[in-house]
Amino acid sequence: LKIKIDFDKEILAADEPLNGKLQVNWLHGAPAKNIKAEVQAKFTSTSTAFKNYPGFVFNDPIKTFSPVELTVFDGQLDGDGKATIIKKPDIDKNAPGMLKAVFLTRAFENGGDFSMDVFTRDYAPYKTFVGLKMPKPRAYGSYYTDEEVPFEVVTVNAQGQPVRQRELEVKVYKVEWRWWWNSSYDDLASYVGSQYHRPFKSFTISTSATGKASFKVNVPDNEGGRYLIRVFDPESGHATGSTAYFYKNWWRSPTGSDPQAAKMLIFSSDKKDYKVGEKAVITFPSGAEGRALVSIENGTEVLSQQWVKTQKGETSVTIPITGDMAPNVFANISLLQPHASTANDLPIRLYGIIPLMVNDPNTILTPQINMPKTLKPEEKYTVKVSEKDGKPMTYTLAVVDEGLLDLTRFKTPDIWNSFYAKEALGVKTWDIFDYVIGAYGGSIEQVFGIGGDEDATPSQPKKANRFKPV
Repeated sequence: LKIKIDFDKEILAADEPLNGKLQVNWLHGAPAKNIKAEVQAKFTSTSTAFKNYPGFVFNDPIKTFSPVELTVFDGQLDGDGKATIIKKPDIDKNAPGMLKAVFLTRAFENGGDFSMDVFTRDYAPYKTFVGLKMPKPRAYGSYYTDEEVPFEVVTVNAQGQPVRQRELEVKVYKVEWRWWWNSSYDDLASYVGSQYHRPFKSFTISTSATGKASFKVNVPDNEGGRYLIRVFDPESGHATGSTAYFYKNWWRSPTGSDPQAAKMLIFSSDKKDYKVGEKAVITFPSGAEGRALVSIENGTEVLSQQWVKTQKGETSVTIPITGDMAPNVFANISLLQPHASTANDLPIRLYGIIPLMVNDPNTILTPQINMPKTLKPEEKYTVKVSEKDGKPMTYTLAVVDEGLLDLTRFKTPDIWNSFYAKEALGVKTWDIFDYVIGAYGGSIEQVFGIGGDEDATPSQPKKANRFKPV
C-alpha cells in the first residue's frame, strides 16, 4: 500500500486543530477503499532556529518536555481511499521551544497485513517565540565584570517573521551551589549538592516595530561567576535564555560558593574548525610555577600528551593537526598549581575540556557519472564513473525506480557526514588530587562523556522494509 498524508500547513500550530488529508492506494494505483487505517502522533522536543536570525537562541534552558503520544485518526477510509484528519492535540505549555511531530500511519489490508509510513512536521506550541543573542565573549569564553555587556532580543512568529511591540520580562539569575547532608539507606551520611538560581536583576523591555530589542547587563567585580539570562514573553508564554560567565580576572577571582566553577579551567582555542596540516593554539589562564598536562583525546584513545610549564597570566600551547584527529578531538587540560601556592584560592588541580573540529579534505570524494540522458528499452548503454580529483574510491552503481523512492520517502544518505560525524569523548580520566593533604582539591568524581549528541535523534518508529536490489 502506498500511503500519503499531508497537512494544510508546513508548521502546525497549537491554537488550531490538526487538519490533514490521508490517501491510501494500492501499488498498481487503484484506491484502497474502505480499509482500516490509524495514525499515531508523537511530539518530541527539538532545537528551535530561524534562518533569518543566526546566532539567536530560541529554547528555554530551564524547561524540559517529555514526549507525548496520541492517536489522531482511527477508522475506515472512504470509497476513494481517503480520510480527513481533524484533531486538537492536548499538549501542555512546558515545551522549551518548537516541537517535532512524527506521524506513524498504518493501513491494514483485509487479510490483516498492514503497511506503514512515517511523516514529520514542525509543531509550534506558542504563537510567538523569543530569541536571545549573546555577544562575542572576551577571553576564555567569558565576559568582563564592571562592564556593560549588550544582549540582543527578537520576537518572531512560528514562520520566523518578526512580531512587533511585545512587552518582555528579563530576569538575570546567579547560578550558585547549595550543599546539605543526606542520609542514604545504609545510614551513611553524604554531602549532596544542587544548583540554585539566585535572582540578581529583573526588568522589562519592549520590542520595536521590527521585533527587535536590546539590553545590557553589568555584573560587579565582587559578584563574578556563572549567570542565567532569561527573557520571557508573558503573552505567548514562551521564554528563552542562556548561561554566561562574568569574570574580569578569572585566575585571581574568588571561588564563591560554586565548587563546580572553582575546579573548572576555562580556556579557548584560536579557531573552532581546523584542516589537516594547520596548528591549533590553545590559551588558558595560569599562574607562574605551575604545570599543565595537555592531552589530545578522541572517542577511543589518547592521541598525544605533553607537560607544559605555565606562565604568569596565561599560557599558550600549539597543537599540530594531523589526519588521525578527524573528525574531531578533545583538548583535555589538567592544570596543577604548586602545593604551597597562596596566589589564589583555587584548587590545586583544575581541569577543562573543549572540542576541536578537524576537517580532512582528502576524505571527501566527489563521484561523477557520465551516461546518456535518455535510455531505450533492450539496448546496451555505457556508464562512466569517475572521481572529480582522480582519488581512488569504491563505489556501488544502482538503478532505482523513482516510484519506490517516493513510496518509502527515501532520502539519499550523506555518507561523508555519517562516517565523519562528531564523536563523543571515549577517554575517562581520574586522579588523586582530591586526597592531597593541605590542598583544596575540589572534586573530579564525575566522569564526562562529551559530544556525540548531535546525532541523537528522537526514537522514531521504523519505516517499512527497504526494497532489495535485484
